[in-house]
Amino acid sequence: MTRRISLVRPSDIFRIMEDSVSGMLSDMGLGSINTGRAAGIDVNVLEYKDKFVVEAKVPGFAKDQISIGFEDGMLIIEASRSSEDERKESDGSYYMHEFSVESYKRAVSLPSKVDADKAEAVLKNGIMYITLPKMPEFMSKKIQIKE
Repeated sequence: MTRRISLVRPSDIFRIMEDSVSGMLSDMGLGSINTGRAAGIDVNVLEYKDKFVVEAKVPGFAKDQISIGFEDGMLIIEASRSSEDERKESDGSYYMHEFSVESYKRAVSLPSKVDADKAEAVLKNGIMYITLPKMPEFMSKKIQIKE
């Protein structure tokens, strides 16, 4: 008998539990749960000499369903949509309606101050690329040694 070992990231534990409970509730005809958990938006943060680039995974969201801003020195990324956003037909009515609002929020702390006025964001293939220029006084510098 062979055993299969699966590695699980600690950040995935709550998602797995939520998916399991949601599946059980759905199987019993009781709907499902959606906590709008913050971990719903995975991010990568790259640091360069003069900027940070944040890559945020937001598959299935249009740019008008995403907002990006700063609060208390934190980069805030929010994405939300409802099933009404997806329904375009007007000739039918629901017999059963279980789709809900999806709402995700992620706060990202950066190790140095950025120039929020010069920030740029581009959505491409489900990834939001946010470029955040560093403030000049926080860029790394080499100090010349005088004789």
